[in-house]
Amino acid sequence: MANLVVRPVYRAEVSRWNTLLQQYHYLGLKWLGGESLRYIAHINGEWVALLGWSSASKNCGARENYIGWQGEKKYRRLRFVANNSRFLILPWVSRKNLASKVLSLNLKRLSSDFEKVYGHPLYLAETFVDESRFKGSCYKASNWKHVGYTEGYRRSNRNYYRHGQVKAVYVYDLCKRAREILAGDLIPYDVSLLTNKRRMASMIKFPIESLFCRIQDFTDPRRKAGTRHPLATILSIAVCAVLCGC
Repeated sequence: MANLVVRPVYRAEVSRWNTLLQQYHYLGLKWLGGESLRYIAHINGEWVALLGWSSASKNCGARENYIGWQGEKKYRRLRFVANNSRFLILPWVSRKNLASKVLSLNLKRLSSDFEKVYGHPLYLAETFVDESRFKGSCYKASNWKHVGYTEGYRRSNRNYYRHGQVKAVYVYDLCKRAREILAGDLIPYDVSLLTNKRRMASMIKFPIESLFCRIQDFTDPRRKAGTRHPLATILSIAVCAVLCGC
């Protein structure tokens, strides 16, 4: 399938994308929650598949166990995980291994696309498979990992309701150290973010000199014995690290 292309939808295509999802996906389409992207796969201009990505599920024990998330860290890191909330091969399309190839092409560009639109990369993709309807074969063929099952709850506004429909949880590492990064103390941003002209312009306008003057006003609580570096230097480095995404 050399002519297979996976790309985000254009603005003029959103209505058609929504209509097809609503008509042919068993879940229909109400919305894609949070940070979301819509994709199409086409062969020589003919649409063959639709994919929708949204913000990660707020709570998923199988995913948390896989990453090693505990406490509040999860809520600070959820934006680095995206959920494949919709995936549809159009019903009149029949091509061998199409689903897994579409997924693979989408995953190769997913993080960079999110970075362009929302200003941050992704480190993990997740999805939930209803095994009463599907076997998850395309996810397995695309090297997704089955990490467990949901507990059969549905979220409505801020409340959770048990519906008993357990789904299989699959995840995909979008970089080699995905779990280590997501469970670590700092999130390393890609250096390319700092070459963004808008980001650089905002940093140039940042009043760094006055900030350093304020930092110098802090009283050093340390004992002089064994102190190697001035407190102002340490705090300035910490501030610069935060500005760079840590």
